[in-house]
Amino acid sequence: MGLPPGVSLGGSGPRQASAVPGVSVGSPKSIPLRGQGRGLVRVVGQDELDAAEKRSKSLAKVDEDVITDLAKHIRTRFEKAVRHRRVIGVDDELIRDMRAYNGQYDPGKLAEIQAFGGSAVYSRMMAMKCRGATALLRNVYMNSDRPWQLEPTADPVVPDSIDAHVKQLVASEVISANRMGAMIPQEKVAERFENLYEAVKLAERRKAADEAKDAQRKIDEMLELGGFYEALSEFLADLPVYKYAVIKGPTTRRHTELKWVKGKMESHESAEFFWDRVSPWDIWFSPGATNIKNTETFERQRLSVNDLYNLKGLPGYRDKDIDWIIETYEQRGFKEWIQIFDYERALMEGRNNALDDTYINAVEYHGYVLGRYLQEYGIKVDDPLKPYFITAWMVDRKIFKAMLNPAPRLRVPYYVSSFDKQPGSLFGNGIPAMANDLTDVINATLRALVNNLSISSGPQVTINTELMAPNASTDLYPWKKWLTISDPTNPQAKAVDFFQPDSNSQQLMAVIDKFSTMLDDVSTIPRYLTGSGQAGGAGRTASGLSMLINNANKTLQNVADNIDTDVFRPLIGMLYDMIMLTDTTGMLRGDENIVVDGVRQAAKQEQDLSRQLEFLNLINNPNYQAMLGPGETARVLQSIADNLGMEIKVKNPDDAQGAPPPGMPPQPPAGGGPNPTGNNTPNPNPAQSAPGAGGQPGIPPAPNAAANAGQPPPR
Repeated sequence: MGLPPGVSLGGSGPRQASAVPGVSVGSPKSIPLRGQGRGLVRVVGQDELDAAEKRSKSLAKVDEDVITDLAKHIRTRFEKAVRHRRVIGVDDELIRDMRAYNGQYDPGKLAEIQAFGGSAVYSRMMAMKCRGATALLRNVYMNSDRPWQLEPTADPVVPDSIDAHVKQLVASEVISANRMGAMIPQEKVAERFENLYEAVKLAERRKAADEAKDAQRKIDEMLELGGFYEALSEFLADLPVYKYAVIKGPTTRRHTELKWVKGKMESHESAEFFWDRVSPWDIWFSPGATNIKNTETFERQRLSVNDLYNLKGLPGYRDKDIDWIIETYEQRGFKEWIQIFDYERALMEGRNNALDDTYINAVEYHGYVLGRYLQEYGIKVDDPLKPYFITAWMVDRKIFKAMLNPAPRLRVPYYVSSFDKQPGSLFGNGIPAMANDLTDVINATLRALVNNLSISSGPQVTINTELMAPNASTDLYPWKKWLTISDPTNPQAKAVDFFQPDSNSQQLMAVIDKFSTMLDDVSTIPRYLTGSGQAGGAGRTASGLSMLINNANKTLQNVADNIDTDVFRPLIGMLYDMIMLTDTTGMLRGDENIVVDGVRQAAKQEQDLSRQLEFLNLINNPNYQAMLGPGETARVLQSIADNLGMEIKVKNPDDAQGAPPPGMPPQPPAGGGPNPTGNNTPNPNPAQSAPGAGGQPGIPPAPNAAANAGQPPPR
């Protein structure tokens, strides 16, 4: 995209940067901005231009007035990031993508169309494709089945208390047997240890599974409360349109909740985690960055004076700098970081003039800086030459907060992904970028079709003015009488003649249909997925259409893999870390595994359910049920009910028998039981005996009997 007419960056080339990125330093008289299909221009007033030019000239010397080295460092890095994104053409492509989605022509092309005098119609197929992709992705990630889950560890750690109890139990059994004159072989003792540990491990795995389900539910409640799914919905709307989409979090904010207690409303304040969608226009990365994990990020924040004032007195914020910003705001407005594209962006987003001073532009910075920069702000560091990962907020040349970032993984709180990723780059492609040439052809053909339909909609008239009577009207209307005069030299000459222009609509429609089919293939969003077309061939039958839809959905797995890898896995992982660092209720054990499966999760659950039903049919046999026991059958039924989303509790016979105390294996009957000596003599100390089977020493307890064995005390 070229610069709008009347906007100058100085110098002779359109890419030459001004002293401050995106600010005009020439002396243009007006900045024409065209609206959609109107052919009109909005002229920026001379007062606004003079104010912008005055700011740009004064900001050329801003480095001399920078108070701290940290502010100068961040400002310099930010300007480089802004310049780099503009030079590599990302800003132009963001504007092009938004125009394609909004159905607007480039101002240069629109001027050419209007000069030709033809139709300026724009096909909205691209918007339909993007909305269809967003709907399909929302169906995957925002349904009742979450695309992530917490899985318990396959090898839980046995608590020390239970480990000590097992050793004590076996030792007491050996001592009891020795008192009765029976010597237990060492291999039998080792076998007894192994059997008891297997029972304890089984109980720990089942306990860990229950705790993981409970923790997953609580984490999902935190995501709901923090607006994650609202941010995800907006993120999925950006993903098919732009080169990249961004979601941010968790950030800690004050949350006020109103509750009614005994008929009275009470207010409760707490610190909660929140997530936000970040516009692709408002975030910059350090030049040459290939991975969001190791890049500097700069996010533009729009703050009101009230927002800034409410930050005073909060931990970490510098009240004096906030006061300076508020006092200086009236004179300067702090619009020096407005970019060239902001003018057109404001129009396309339906906002007010980009020069409106309602909000203050601030920059939120995440990255590494040397320790000596932090010492100026009273932050204690070990080495002035060591890079530290920080977060800072700056307006103009004032940093009103700087802090060491507490993220344990030392990564920025931004998650970036693309509809079509490009390896080795943070910037991918959206559907408009992939199909830009096809939409150009479709739009050109559609304009030709409208022009042709307009011309061929009625007869064309040729009039020989020499044969028309003086002052005769040339208007057309029914039953008109034409007043003409004759030409003696050419009696056959007609004063008025009619002819019908040819209609090429069929040929033009065929071209549009052909390129629309190509657009389906390139965008991977066929028309029948959005309900706006019919699928031919196999799609004429219900089973055939289902097969085509499944095949089309497979092409979205690449996009889902991008979202899983770039967003859900690191985002849930960072939230997990923050909970482990701040939670005091024992919500998490610390050994859970985060599993993200995106688009394959629904299919996986259906497969798991079908396999569980098959297994249930298999064990519906008296012989098998006798081997498993009623407790294990009840667990299978409970698992199937959970997968179906049925909130029912299957009665487990093992639970009805009563669970042993925490950390204790099941005890034998009160009347005594088999002891480790191998005979059936009642054990003199039944409270310390271990369950056996058939009077054989070292036989482990049955799985259903050990279901609750080895459970640690409640967390």
